Amino acid sequence: MKAAQNEVTPEHFWKGTKKLELARETFGSVKLQKKKKWISDATYTAIREKREAKGKDNNRYQELKAEVQRKLRVDKQQQLEGMCVELEAVNSNSKGNYRQLFQIVKSMTQKFQPCLQCIQSATGENLTEAAQIADRWKGYCEDLYCDEEGKGIEQEYWEQEPPPLCSEVARVIHQRASRKTTGPDEVPAELFKA
Repeated sequence: MKAAQNEVTPEHFWKGTKKLELARETFGSVKLQKKKKWISDATYTAIREKREAKGKDNNRYQELKAEVQRKLRVDKQQQLEGMCVELEAVNSNSKGNYRQLFQIVKSMTQKFQPCLQCIQSATGENLTEAAQIADRWKGYCEDLYCDEEGKGIEQEYWEQEPPPLCSEVARVIHQRASRKTTGPDEVPAELFKA
């Protein structure tokens, strides 16, 4: 019991270890790129010109559209050739770097899967707004947990658990796998492990 009283609270521990600005200076932060890496700057310039000509000059728009498609094909082919060269280089090294080898193969063979946010309402309408979808799921779950008489299942409330101990937080941090993506705070696990 005395050990639990001497432990630092998780809030205090978090404030002492977060230092997000220091982490960004030390490790840097990855900026999300909206453009695809394999598309060249010249192609992006042609895409901008095509967008500007869309409503103004139809003939010019058609020419730019064909030009953009040609440039995109060339850029995609260059990217695939570069990946093949990199794949051969990794494969020729007998160091056994299979992780990098499989990552390259996966990025070459991975297919695009769009994330659709659509659900049907109780009346059969398609809902696409996030708030509407959340309300629909809430209603659906309430319907699942209602008994046949229309009364909801009584919920029992338990007292809240005590906050985790510093030793528990430290154990979880050291057990966390390395080389995983960061959370919303953009702090990598390696920073806490150090």
